[in-house]
Amino acid sequence: MRRMLKIAVVTLASVLATSGPARAEMFIVNDPNGRDNVKFESHAPLENIIGLTSQIRGEIVVDPADVAGEGTRAKFWVDLASMKTGIGLRDQHMRENFLHTDKHPQAVFTLTKITSGVNKALKPGEKAEFIADGLFELHGIEKSVRVPVSVVYLKESDATKAKMPGDLIRIQTRFRLSLPDYGIEVPEMLFMKLDKNVDIDIDALASTKNSLETKPAAANPCNPCNPCGGKKSNPCNPCNPCGGKKR
Repeated sequence: MRRMLKIAVVTLASVLATSGPARAEMFIVNDPNGRDNVKFESHAPLENIIGLTSQIRGEIVVDPADVAGEGTRAKFWVDLASMKTGIGLRDQHMRENFLHTDKHPQAVFTLTKITSGVNKALKPGEKAEFIADGLFELHGIEKSVRVPVSVVYLKESDATKAKMPGDLIRIQTRFRLSLPDYGIEVPEMLFMKLDKNVDIDIDALASTKNSLETKPAAANPCNPCNPCGGKKSNPCNPCNPCGGKKR
């Protein structure tokens, strides 16, 4: 009788262990090869400006079986001083006169909640779409935002290890923000060249085997499409990709 009771207890414990919720995993955005991309676009009447950087770090804690679970959290940091538009003087003005990166060197997004999504679970190799609520900090001002997020979850394999070791999550999002909302005023004289509303695109890869301690490599600002082939003698200008002249 005791033997039967012991077997029943062990069996029940095993069932509970296998049927319980999976543990959350930590994924880190910090590509040492600088292949992640953050882009902003300003479309003003006289000029389109595109700024690019690969300097993004992030920490995601999520149970792939329950994306909207209570344990899900995420935070991302973007180095604003590394943003390049293809014209050095314009970059300097952007850092010193608008973003004031000496005082506010980073933009920060902190996830507060996954509000809705097509899929509750992340299935390996399949794209999942979510709406994420969070706090976005720019220029020393923090605002609540709601952004669409597309993710693809990949278990480690020989194919994925060629890109990056570990289980992977690819994160993509595009959203719009108003510069005046964050205390960044556009002078009237620049209104025709700089839009008060800018579009933000993020495309980053997070891995369970990355570390926040590793400093990402500085990437070719043309990295998203590499139109200039990365040649030092032909630097990229996003508005004139292969113009080849330094300014």
